[in-house]
Amino acid sequence: MATNSETSDRESVVMDNDETTTNGESSRSRPPIKSTIIISKNHPLGLIEKNVQGCFVTVNRLKHFGFIKSKSETPSSDVFAREASILDKVRPKKFFVGDKCRFDLIKTLRGYEAINIDILERNINSINKLGKIPMKKKDTEPKQTEISNDLFQSTLAMLFREAINKKRRAKSHKTERQSDEFKTEDNKRRAEAHKIERRDDEFKAHENKRRAEALKIERQSDEFKIQENKRRAEAIKIERQNDEFRIEENKRRAEALKIARQDNEFKEEEKRKNALRMYNSRDKYKNNFDAMKSNYESNIKDGPTHICSCCGGLWFAYSIREYTFEMLAKKGLKKEFIDTVCYLKHEIIELCATCRKDIMSNKIPNLALSNGLAFYEIRDCLKILTEFEERLISPRIPFMVIRTLGFSKQFGLKGNLVNVPMNVDTNVSILPRSFSDTYTIQLKLMRQMKNKNAFMYETIRPKVVHTAVKYLVEQELYKDEGIVISNDWIKEYSNEKENFIVKNEDKKFNPTENTEEDSDHDDNWNESDDKPINPVTTETLLNDESEDQTDTGIKFAPGENNRPISVLMDLKVDELTFPKIYCGQQRKIKENVKLTYAKIAKSELRMFDRRCGRVSKLFFTYKKLQTRKFVDAISINLRKTKNTKNVTVNQMLNRDYVNGLVHNDDAFAFLRFDRSSPAF
Repeated sequence: MATNSETSDRESVVMDNDETTTNGESSRSRPPIKSTIIISKNHPLGLIEKNVQGCFVTVNRLKHFGFIKSKSETPSSDVFAREASILDKVRPKKFFVGDKCRFDLIKTLRGYEAINIDILERNINSINKLGKIPMKKKDTEPKQTEISNDLFQSTLAMLFREAINKKRRAKSHKTERQSDEFKTEDNKRRAEAHKIERRDDEFKAHENKRRAEALKIERQSDEFKIQENKRRAEAIKIERQNDEFRIEENKRRAEALKIARQDNEFKEEEKRKNALRMYNSRDKYKNNFDAMKSNYESNIKDGPTHICSCCGGLWFAYSIREYTFEMLAKKGLKKEFIDTVCYLKHEIIELCATCRKDIMSNKIPNLALSNGLAFYEIRDCLKILTEFEERLISPRIPFMVIRTLGFSKQFGLKGNLVNVPMNVDTNVSILPRSFSDTYTIQLKLMRQMKNKNAFMYETIRPKVVHTAVKYLVEQELYKDEGIVISNDWIKEYSNEKENFIVKNEDKKFNPTENTEEDSDHDDNWNESDDKPINPVTTETLLNDESEDQTDTGIKFAPGENNRPISVLMDLKVDELTFPKIYCGQQRKIKENVKLTYAKIAKSELRMFDRRCGRVSKLFFTYKKLQTRKFVDAISINLRKTKNTKNVTVNQMLNRDYVNGLVHNDDAFAFLRFDRSSPAF
């Protein structure tokens, strides 16, 4: 036993190590090394095991220590090691991650430590990091030169073998990683090794710095920057769908901002930035009309084409939010509730802002289609009806004066809406009973027979009208109204039958060209005219007063001598006026749902089913809604008092009192619902 001169409290035991090397190197390439076991007097536990093999998994370059992953069953998997314990006398005493070694294991108060470390196999990357082998001074003795050559040859052979083994292991490792199971285990092992390495603060700081510099270089590319920002935004969006994560993130941001605002300098800088951002935002939309116009056009470019799955309304893209059934279920909504509110069944559930607010509160929206606002399916016999043909089979006629407004091709309503009931059987009875599928006849719908101009006139198809009315009289609404079609032919309208309308240029022809004569009457209708006689799908046909009205079709006034009914008193006026829209069925709203006519009109006109987008239906709904608002406003104003006194009939008959109300604008209060009135 020899005493070490550097430390007085340690003992050194020198033993000869005659064991063969694990990699099969000869004694010529590696001279025998004497193992020195350093046993501390302060550590009475001493030597635990000799010749333990392992691999370095963590290295601290500045403090010259590391950790070895032992291959044998040792008390500890990670063993502490110092570079001073390396026995190599030729190369610098350094080890790197991946180097394989053999060592003796001792027990200290700090834990298990490796001594007498012998590097068996270097990592291919660590060989380049090793310094060159120090060359001794030239000596004249040939023996010294021969030893240096042997050492060089052995080192070169070792490096060559290590390179070949490294290449072979890389190829084998690549082949093994084709297996998903091995690849998963390998990634897991690498992650654990990297996790152990990142326990070192110095290594962690150096790696973070290296990553930040690499990311900074990559973000100089605009394409990479855009893709990364998009990826981060999508990842944050997915994470924020979790309510718990979103609450924690908002709380963390609020606390961080609260702490940062304690600094007066940060607080002032934040105020300055907010003020500058608001100023730029105002200036952008205040002074730049082109930007405002471009922003508006981009938002409405595709139009309201997104359909809400709950109310069926058409919305713009920015008003719709997409969900899946699983996402709604995670928010605590039951399956039965989701099936009820989502009337339109799609894989992606689109909800508007109004419906989304009620649904997230576990309430059924008022305008949900499941409340009875969905339309019935239109039969084929009703789809092909024109505006005039629909009037023949409808129990109500809405007399409205609809005119075109200039070159814009828009329509306007003049005057009031008059709702007149009529007999469907009388209207159908004026049509001939014997006809083919292509037979047509011209009709004129008159307000009164004494009028010169017709309310509507078209070329109608009797076959289509009879087919539609046969279907409608079988429906519940027509049965409740007592509408039936008699089998007796009513002949009272036969005297009103007149010639068809023909163009002026068609009147000039040779009568001898017709080989057949009409046995009933003599007219100037050219049967050989090849002009199509199928009726066009115009909304409303208005009579041109300047046109020659001498040649006409059948004139009839079904509403003459009938007393008009107020649209507010007629509870089924919509269904009876537009059988093509409601298909002879009455709207059935659930009893527990309270809907005003304004909400019902909003639902019908905004729905994806555009059957209510007709001009006549739009004006009818507008006029009915306006009348209802006027009646409500008048009712409220009549219940008001002036100077705490009730308004009497005598006062209303007094012209001076009424003029005083007009002067004080009290008489115009009920007109505030009319857009064209001064009180609006």
